[in-house]
Amino acid sequence: MAAYFKIVNFVKQGEMEKFKSLLATQAGLFAADKNLALVQRLKHTVIKFGLKKINISYSRIHLKDIMSKLGLESVEETE
Repeated sequence: MAAYFKIVNFVKQGEMEKFKSLLATQAGLFAADKNLALVQRLKHTVIKFGLKKINISYSRIHLKDIMSKLGLESVEETE
């Protein structure tokens, strides 16, 4: 249950790097519980919460800066 608790916290905090790391290390557990696909789909929710945090802090920001803050891989994915 600890892995699920951490996933929920990382999603609510918008912590993409921590989310990806936990997903990589605990993929076997999520697959065994038949929840891997569900957890993978949470990526968009992590991005949404991360954007909310950024929006509160910045009134004007470039996509490249958003990409780095959210831990995304490309500007296209950020768009």
